[in-house]
Amino acid sequence: MLIGVVATLGAGVAVLAWQLTETRDDLRAAEQGLDQSIATIAAQQQEMAEYEAAVKAQREREQAARERAAQAERRLQNLEASDEAVQDWSDARVPDGVRDWLREPAGGDRTGHGDATK
Repeated sequence: MLIGVVATLGAGVAVLAWQLTETRDDLRAAEQGLDQSIATIAAQQQEMAEYEAAVKAQREREQAARERAAQAERRLQNLEASDEAVQDWSDARVPDGVRDWLREPAGGDRTGHGDATK
């Protein structure tokens, strides 16, 4: 009978030792997964910060461009109000070629290939 109890206890200890080993392996895997998740979150936060900075810079450039355009409009209006020749010029129709050139992207020509001044 004592041999049966010892054998049962031995088997129980072996099962508990095996479960402890499995639990430790699971814990290590969970810790590695957590470390990877933390690294991924940190990288995503960095990317988000860079994206937000780029969006902010773009908004600032757009605001500056709007301010320059408004300032140019005010200067033109002041010129029109103070100079009759400018007023006559501003009332005239803009030639099609000039209008097309003004609508081209900066540095572009009518074909969309390169600088029109070259």
